[in-house]
Amino acid sequence: MTAIVVVAQPKYGLIHIATDAAIYTPEQDVVAFSGKTSTVPHWPGALTNVGSAAAHPLFAASLAQGFDTFDELVSISESDLRDYTTTWGFPINAEVIIAGISAQRGPEAYVFRTGELTASAGRDEVPEYEDAPFRLVKLPDHVMTPVANDQVMVANYDGIDVSAPPEEVIWSMHKVLEMQRSMILPPGVGAIGGFGSLTTISADGISERILCRWPEDQIGRSLRPSPTDWDQWHLDNPRPGSRLRQEIRARKAQKSKLFRVK
Repeated sequence: MTAIVVVAQPKYGLIHIATDAAIYTPEQDVVAFSGKTSTVPHWPGALTNVGSAAAHPLFAASLAQGFDTFDELVSISESDLRDYTTTWGFPINAEVIIAGISAQRGPEAYVFRTGELTASAGRDEVPEYEDAPFRLVKLPDHVMTPVANDQVMVANYDGIDVSAPPEEVIWSMHKVLEMQRSMILPPGVGAIGGFGSLTTISADGISERILCRWPEDQIGRSLRPSPTDWDQWHLDNPRPGSRLRQEIRARKAQKSKLFRVK
């Protein structure tokens, strides 16, 4: 399973992708922790995928060579996309999410599938946006996969306001990753783990950073995350602009003044 959160902010000309990093065997043993987003600076854009999580560099390299702009890519026909992905030998049963900046429409994201979905594709993910294979489907301004329904109440999740300042949106995306990690999963389904990374795309460029780390996760073992203490999590990660965040900043500023006094 791969955790993916995509949020477009038309007001700010930005689109964000957050993912986890765990790559594991069919037996659910972790073999690596690696970012699951590949960037294409000249569009500008980025992509990630569900199913064959380690295949995103192939998707990115091939699409980057074939299309000069994001708009050129998203205008491709279903038959041309099928021919293109077949020629490049894309993995089957993958769902590819592409995010970027359209010169005409601003930030947006699309999804397409490279074949019929199977149980092995890790499906719990954006089912309402499914369509025929190789057909690009435009996504709404924010989408998450998988949907962490069992964490909404306990985490006091209040959604994502795409018109909020970017740092508030990024804070909410971090929270969603933690919710996805805390989901109660059926046996044989790999968990979310390693670290959470963020890719932010604008017309001027692309930035990447780490949102969170889960140091208890180990390569060679299956992931068994502990339940999140949400009260403690909110204390450790106050919402930007909140009174707690302002108090923490004030204390840090006061401490720095004390250290500067001779």
